[in-house]
Amino acid sequence: MSKQKQDRVSYIAESHQRCEAYSLEKGRQRPKLFVDEKPLKDLLEHYKDFTEIASPILMDMANLIGNEEFILLLCDKEACILQLFGQDKALKEVAKKGIQQGVFLNELSAGTNAVSLALRYCMPIQVRAEEHYFKMFHTWSASASPILISGHVEACVCAIGNVENGHLHALALVSAIAKSIENTIENTEVQKQLFDSNMYAFAMMNSLSYGVFAIDMNDTIHWVNDTACRKINIRRLHLLEKPIKELYPDWSKAKKTIIEQMSFDDVEGQFSISGLKDRFLFNAIPIKTKENDILGFILMFRELSRMIKALNKYTGMEAQFVFD
Repeated sequence: MSKQKQDRVSYIAESHQRCEAYSLEKGRQRPKLFVDEKPLKDLLEHYKDFTEIASPILMDMANLIGNEEFILLLCDKEACILQLFGQDKALKEVAKKGIQQGVFLNELSAGTNAVSLALRYCMPIQVRAEEHYFKMFHTWSASASPILISGHVEACVCAIGNVENGHLHALALVSAIAKSIENTIENTEVQKQLFDSNMYAFAMMNSLSYGVFAIDMNDTIHWVNDTACRKINIRRLHLLEKPIKELYPDWSKAKKTIIEQMSFDDVEGQFSISGLKDRFLFNAIPIKTKENDILGFILMFRELSRMIKALNKYTGMEAQFVFD
């Protein structure tokens, strides 16, 4: 017998001993503990973000299996049932034994069962027939797996079916479901962090007093800040995916200078935009990866007239620029 199987047998035996110490009645007709309506509402609200991600995965799996004698449970980390998935016939049958939303499946409430063991030992586990402490569960085979988020147990998923139809594949199934939920939640969190970071970056860039374009290697505008839109009087929608050369005729020169690892700083120029006669100072820098490969470019500009005014203010002299 493998160590994993030995551990499973040992865990179930120890659980039975604890249940006897709790003076649990094997002939109980339903679990002992449940959450009242108001606390249950609060609990479901607490897990709302979690269940919005987990529920579609569990529902799709239950529909895919389509077995009238098979259900999936989603429990919180304290073994309280949050949601049940399956066909109506199966849900009605388990409800007769008290398996419904708000009911606890920890040992003190439901004796030896897959959910209580999976959460206690933080491992996938299957409990079959008489391995359950309560006799009412002896017709079932149940497999459960904890759901870990950032290394901590957050919830548990459990598959319940008739013992005649139960097999080890159910254990692999709940393990795969748990892993799918974990990955989806972690990916969602990463996306949220990226979104939040982008929003901070966008807010910062939009607060700048000079215009900013983000340009890819094909010279296409991918992002533009609010200041740039105001200064050239063109809406962002009409700038995105537009070739920068159509707006700034000196872009090829700027790009060549950057690629040759020279600086393109405070270069005076104009946009080729009808009705826009103002002259600007342009700066351009590369966007690089950590391997030093160029991903794209940042083009910044500010009005030359404002620079002249600032120069006059701080020097007390009248600076004039003459353009031939």
